[in-house]
Amino acid sequence: MAYSYVQYTGDGSTQNFSITFPFISLSHIEVRLAGALQSTGYTTSGTTVSFTTAPASSVLIDIRRNTPKSSSLVTFVDASVLTQADLNLAQTQNLYISQEALDTANASITYSPAGYLDAGSKRLANLVAPVSSQDAVTLAYGNANYGGTAAANAATSAASAATSAASAASSASSSSSSASSSASSATAAAASAIAAANSVTSLGFSLSANNSWTGTNSYSITPTFPTASPGTNSTKGATTAFVAASFAPLSSPALTGTPTAPTAAGGDNSTQLATTAFIANAFAASIVGNGHTKLANGLIIQWGLYACTGVHGAYYSPSFPIAFPTGCLAVYNQYCDSSIPTSSSGGFCYTTTLAPTYYTFQWGWSTGGTGATNIRWLAIGY
Repeated sequence: MAYSYVQYTGDGSTQNFSITFPFISLSHIEVRLAGALQSTGYTTSGTTVSFTTAPASSVLIDIRRNTPKSSSLVTFVDASVLTQADLNLAQTQNLYISQEALDTANASITYSPAGYLDAGSKRLANLVAPVSSQDAVTLAYGNANYGGTAAANAATSAASAATSAASAASSASSSSSSASSSASSATAAAASAIAAANSVTSLGFSLSANNSWTGTNSYSITPTFPTASPGTNSTKGATTAFVAASFAPLSSPALTGTPTAPTAAGGDNSTQLATTAFIANAFAASIVGNGHTKLANGLIIQWGLYACTGVHGAYYSPSFPIAFPTGCLAVYNQYCDSSIPTSSSGGFCYTTTLAPTYYTFQWGWSTGGTGATNIRWLAIGY
């Protein structure tokens, strides 16, 4: 546990951070962001450090005590009065300086009981380039000597050596008098090619016997491969020609066969592709005695025949074949096939309620009475 400092990690929103250790004066508190000592941009009050702007996400916030070490906070003189406060202050200064020294030692590279230096899972910074074979290597030195440019140079050397081998073999074939000498040259060139290839392998990738690449290096060269036949499904390298022949372009594709696509939800009015299922749902119709149809603009028309008992002044509520998703706009009623009572002369009905799943009308005869009749109705909604 640290005696004289505390560290936090910024989250981009928190501005106030606690000072968790004792101190003599707020002037002894130092604040660092990502290792840089701050002189502005924050205030201290009591045991809290408040930033004007919240430290960015992942930034290391270091709040540390730095008790004066070059001079004493209390000076004793002959014949002076010793007070408890002065003695405590002098002792506290010495205690805090000792604690700060201990914290510094604990945070440093230590010699472990196993016989090696331990950095305590901390990053090492400001290293110089290595000189001896056992020196530590920096990231810049590793990139320059073991990957990137070095890999490209090794690949170029391998290609040049292979070309030399081919030239030497051709020379051996064309000139029988110098066959022995050319063959020796070819052997030497082949050996050089193998050495260059081994150099490439040592940089993080290799070429196996069946010509498959292994490793995770990235290259600045532009290799070419034979183009596989359309429909090939293997680990063979895919050239740009194979991709162009096997997949439709994103812009104005010319599709063949029977392509499929997700079916949009009913009522979707966007640029999403309309499948046959979407069209069938959008224009679904039930052409029967009680039926419905859906129009492209979202309107729904429903119709039906309702058997009414024809009680004068009674209310009736026929149900729609399907529910209107939003609501019913209007209903038209007409009675037909009625058994009009001899004491009555004509019927009428008034629509009183429009609901998504039904409507209500009131039935009446011109002169009162009762007589069963059939009501034909037509409803429009969306």
